[in-house]
Amino acid sequence: PYLSMVFYATFRYRISMASSAASYQHLRRYRFLFFRYMPEAYWYGAVTLLRSVLICLVPVVFRDLPSLQILGLSILLLVFCTLQLNTKP
Repeated sequence: PYLSMVFYATFRYRISMASSAASYQHLRRYRFLFFRYMPEAYWYGAVTLLRSVLICLVPVVFRDLPSLQILGLSILLLVFCTLQLNTKP
């Protein structure tokens, strides 16, 4: 439920910014998602949460294959590091 709430709040960010009354409530309610990043990169809070979930899932999925765990985590971290370097949130 938490992941879906974060994606919903991120999706509603642009819509709520159009109206001033809704924008204050939305920003106040979900400020933990948006305050770390520039306004142009409002969506990066959801990316950070998705990265955390995927990092936790790699050892669970590849439980008996440590070489695939290392490979999967390396690829995952490389992809998200590249994304962060390109977007500079």
